[in-house]
Amino acid sequence: MLNKFTRFTLLPALLSSAIRLSASTLSDTTATVTRNPIEISMSAASSLAVNAALTELLKRSVDRMRPNGEDSHSFPSRHTSWAFTASTILSNELYNHSPWWAVGAQAAASAVGFQRVATRHHYGSDVIAGAGLGIVSTQFSYWLCGKLLNHKAEKRLPVSDNDFRPSVAMTSEAVFNMGSDIATGFGVAIKGLLPLSPLWGLAMTLRGNTAPVVVNDTYLNPLNAYGASVGAAGHFRLPVKALAIETTLQAGMMRLLAVKGWPHSRYGFEGDIDTSLNWRLTPSFAFAATIGYRIVSTPSAVSAMTFGISSIAVF
Repeated sequence: MLNKFTRFTLLPALLSSAIRLSASTLSDTTATVTRNPIEISMSAASSLAVNAALTELLKRSVDRMRPNGEDSHSFPSRHTSWAFTASTILSNELYNHSPWWAVGAQAAASAVGFQRVATRHHYGSDVIAGAGLGIVSTQFSYWLCGKLLNHKAEKRLPVSDNDFRPSVAMTSEAVFNMGSDIATGFGVAIKGLLPLSPLWGLAMTLRGNTAPVVVNDTYLNPLNAYGASVGAAGHFRLPVKALAIETTLQAGMMRLLAVKGWPHSRYGFEGDIDTSLNWRLTPSFAFAATIGYRIVSTPSAVSAMTFGISSIAVF
């Protein structure tokens, strides 16, 4: 049924960097509270503990065979869950200093998820569940630690004016393919926006997708694809100054890698439309949640709903 809808060694060093940076003067003028090393350490440690507990509980409770037949603990992806926990910790602590911390951390976590599907260790839905689990468990732990350790501090969400400026976004997305032999997939994308007016501009996206091919309940191999698309972008500010709606309409080409036993074209046309809720946290960093529709020819048309999260560097 899931098919249908379907101890990083660098972490201690990176957390140490986060503690040293957060203890210093923040470079972003919109920050209102400087976090202390004890609160950072407690938030990070509790995030790791909560994530590990929930991930292992689900792994032992859900009996799902891996695509490679190795064992029946496929759901959710442990590696992806850990990776997105680490990514969210680093993003929470360091986005004030540079947006590239958050963009880079999400890119690394997304690469882990992509690799787990492409190498037949997991289905796309396993990776999507792991990513969601990592993000949610970390944000919950940060909220709880904030309540317990810093309950008297002024609680204000960071905000900055969400004007339309050039940006580069790193997106991790769930791809829910509909009505085909292609099951739920996982994708990564880098999207650039170049404003031509306060409301309109150009968009360009480089994208990679991986999705299992399942024919008559038999797993064949992942369909891996990469490509580029270009199009138009709109940016519509909301009454809350930190929020904006962004929408893009793009078209391009995809290179489809071979899947043994499932004939398809080497190249396919891609068209997609998506809408994002964009939240500008600092003058140079934003976060966005996106929903979209995509169609790719293989050569028969394959349509999909997409749901993504993005870390955005703003210039």
